[in-house]
Amino acid sequence: DWVPIGTEKNTFQGHFDGNNHDIQLNIVDRNNSTSALFGTVETTEGYAVKNLKVGGTIMSRYSGGIVDRLNSGIIDNCSFSGTLETGNRYGEKFLGGIVRYMAGGTVKNSSFSGSINTTGAEGGYGAYGGGIVAYMTAGSIENCTSNANISVTRGEASSCAGGIVGYAQIASSRAIKDCTFSGTVYGKLHAGGIAGYVSGGNLLNNSVTGNANGQATISGNYVSGGIAGRIGDSTVLESCDVSSIVIVAGENTAEGIGGIVGLMNASTVRNNESYATISGDISNMGGVVGKLDAASYTISNNRYSSAEHGIGNNAQGVPSEEGCIRVGPSIAITTDSLPDGVAESPYTATLATDSTSAVVWTLTNGTSLPTGLTLDRSAGTISGTPTKAGDYTFTVKASPATGAPATKDFKLKIQEKGSSTITITTTSLPNGTVNASYNAVLSANTSNVTWSVSSGSLPAGLTLNSSTGAITGTPTAAGTSTFTVRAVSGSSSTTRQLSITINSGTTPTPTTITITTTTLPEGIAGMSYSASLASNPSGATWTHTGNIPAGLVLDSSGRISGTPTVSGKFDFTATATYGSSSAVKSLSITISPLEITTSSLPSGRVYETYSQTLRSNGTGLTWSVSSGYLPSGLTLQSSSGLLSGTLTRAGEYTFTVSARNSYAEASKRFTVRVSGGSSGISGNDSGGGCDSIPALAMILAALFALRKSRG
Repeated sequence: DWVPIGTEKNTFQGHFDGNNHDIQLNIVDRNNSTSALFGTVETTEGYAVKNLKVGGTIMSRYSGGIVDRLNSGIIDNCSFSGTLETGNRYGEKFLGGIVRYMAGGTVKNSSFSGSINTTGAEGGYGAYGGGIVAYMTAGSIENCTSNANISVTRGEASSCAGGIVGYAQIASSRAIKDCTFSGTVYGKLHAGGIAGYVSGGNLLNNSVTGNANGQATISGNYVSGGIAGRIGDSTVLESCDVSSIVIVAGENTAEGIGGIVGLMNASTVRNNESYATISGDISNMGGVVGKLDAASYTISNNRYSSAEHGIGNNAQGVPSEEGCIRVGPSIAITTDSLPDGVAESPYTATLATDSTSAVVWTLTNGTSLPTGLTLDRSAGTISGTPTKAGDYTFTVKASPATGAPATKDFKLKIQEKGSSTITITTTSLPNGTVNASYNAVLSANTSNVTWSVSSGSLPAGLTLNSSTGAITGTPTAAGTSTFTVRAVSGSSSTTRQLSITINSGTTPTPTTITITTTTLPEGIAGMSYSASLASNPSGATWTHTGNIPAGLVLDSSGRISGTPTVSGKFDFTATATYGSSSAVKSLSITISPLEITTSSLPSGRVYETYSQTLRSNGTGLTWSVSSGYLPSGLTLQSSSGLLSGTLTRAGEYTFTVSARNSYAEASKRFTVRVSGGSSGISGNDSGGGCDSIPALAMILAALFALRKSRG
């Protein structure tokens, strides 16, 4: 029964600053009316709504995450995180992550994360879904981001799905620019990484890249394009970029599939780059334009890599390369992850690619490194002294002189000053034999470790690879060598004393081999894992039968590595082969589930500061409240799990917290009792009404004051 603030007859004409507070708004609209926090907004000067975070679920035919209809004014630095869906609604459908219908004004510096889904009955109606705006006839969208799964499966008359905007028919002076989308888009008719269908206006400096799982997919039944499904007359599409981890696909009777645009009318497409994979079984597929359906147009200086032609089908029905430049295959960033750092301690890590030529390294998608660190453009080295602990996410781009650039998301954990979490898990090393090849690999509880010998020395003839931890070579003298190895990950380090015994070369070459590994370290689902099998003599070739945890692999050198995706105890048989001899041993690896280890949270009092950090057996996680509501005045930091703020209302608050990464998720239910003061408002706190959302009460109070001042 929520009524949006501002109606078509009594529009919201004021200014609302949310001061970066969070509002949870859960609406199930059974009356097919408009559903959003604000209804019709018509602010003539300056911002209308800014610095506001909204999350939750809205189910309605007409819904916007922040505003239903924007006639004028600026929406600045706002975000919606959650789900928008139509359910079984009959008739036309509009779902916009920030604004449903835009008839003017500007949306800038705003973001949407979550999902948008249209389902239900049809009847000759259209459906529109956009990560920022569903449908626009005027205005501009600037510097916005969308990380979402958008699906417009209905819409017999018109179906438009876009990562930023579903449908736009705007004047030539207006633009959708400097926006970024990552995720998936499906449109029954029109699908685009930035826009489903645009007529007029400008699409400038927009980019489409992979999501947290490293891939993005744009697909539609009629037209689909990396930037736009279709552009109509007078549109200018310029300086946009589609990365190599994007797939642009078509289904059934697709009309056009293009790395930049699926179907193009009398418009301009210039200075764009697409390294997307083009997938489908039709003739109208192009690395830049899928189908050109106009006699008058401008296509110039567009780069592409993966399709057979730049333009799949021009107005005369012939594929062409007009205004298109085909470049070499894309490169890949081979660095898997970055080592942790420590606040106020020097840090260095170097990124790498599979390119045989030099690349230029940059940050993209509007991301930045932790304060104190810089990225060397030519060397790919991240270095400096981070000033603040936390979990940071950013995107790097490697651009070769020829060929497609590569982008990749990285997470970098900066630990608190004085902390150290790295552990060397290798406890012993196998014996070797004079004049016989030796191979053993050191392992630690984290990846991206730099290895060295800090004291003592390896047996003569052996060397330590500082990147992989492999000790290899051919020993030249018998004896036992004792030494200390040092492992460094970021600014965390540790040491361990080890020894290697080299047997005399006069000893006959062994005719048998023994597996010396007896146990393997435990792992955690979703966390990096590394361990090595050992044999006597060393240098065996390893294989296995049975079940190694999903996500892990055993290579021929005996190293088990990867990220386990499931928990449990996994039994397998390892086989070590040395010459004509072999040995087998039954081993097991136990993978513990990802868990929130905090058992309970303390009580608090109204008007007092509250601070508790939630703990887990994993690292690099994203924390969120998956159900219920936090005590009034508290917020949960997604990167650190810090629950903090000043308590403002007494009561008993029960909520569920989730901690997740790309592979695993853990949830736990907590209750916090807040005493002192007065709850101020009677009724339940289940989230069903406005009384359960203090921030909404603040909005209403501000609105009533504004209306009173206006008479």
